[in-house]
Amino acid sequence: MTAEEEKPAEEVAAEPEAEPEPTPAPEAEVTPEPEPEPTPVAEEAATAATVAAAADGEDAPQGPPAADDESGTGGAGGNDDPAEGRSVTVPPT
Repeated sequence: MTAEEEKPAEEVAAEPEAEPEPTPAPEAEVTPEPEPEPTPVAEEAATAATVAAAADGEDAPQGPPAADDESGTGGAGGNDDPAEGRSVTVPPT
């Protein structure tokens, strides 16, 4: 063997070794927050259902009077508008 053949073997051995991985910093302990107490949904739903049932039943209280505005509905009162009796929300066909 010549000196040149041994030289590559020395170069391979002369390569720097891989640095060891640094140890990770200790993680902070995470304490879970306590879960809030559940709200009683059944009671709220029962109350809402009772109010809705009263509004739909025979003994429901009378609602407020309708607005006194006949400007868009035609109707009584001598309105000569040709659109008399048509709904405001329905476009003419």
